[in-house]
Amino acid sequence: MRRKKKWACVFSIFKGKKVKYFILKFKKMTLKTRSWVKKRVKITGRGKFKLAKAWKRHLLSDKTKKAKKRNKYWLIVSKSETKKIARQLPHG
Repeated sequence: MRRKKKWACVFSIFKGKKVKYFILKFKKMTLKTRSWVKKRVKITGRGKFKLAKAWKRHLLSDKTKKAKKRNKYWLIVSKSETKKIARQLPHG
């Protein structure tokens, strides 16, 4: 199997002569979004992040009405956690 070249050979004209020199190729860095963030976090109109609360998927018959009502709405993420989540959503 052939390996990719790390160097690029470039020709240019210098004082009427063809000169050969090498340039190091660099891969372009890509910003990747964390999958768990894009699936679980929503952004509000003011730019805050909101997450769904836990304990409301199954076995709801065992939970009290008060406990189910408490987990009904979204949770607004705190400022310290907002920085961490924003870092994981580079294009968001």
